[in-house]
Amino acid sequence: MELSRPARLNSSKDYEEDNTTIAIKIQFLAIEIARNREGFNSELRNNFKPKPRKPKEQQVTRASGINMSEIESELKQVLTGQHPLLS
Repeated sequence: MELSRPARLNSSKDYEEDNTTIAIKIQFLAIEIARNREGFNSELRNNFKPKPRKPKEQQVTRASGINMSEIESELKQVLTGQHPLLS
């Protein structure tokens, strides 16, 4: 069980050596909840936008036109030895 976590001293900056301290997990959560309620983490969210996800690959279709699920397609690759992770 994790009892402590690194916490940011200045909420407008990212985790860096000079901006980090160790806090008991419950203190960390209380600090982050308070910062979220007061809007202090908003500036950090603006600096670090999530990267857009790549579009999903189209589903493989059987000869009869029925769409196979991604799991079925990957299982087929594993069973036939063609899965990329088997190389």
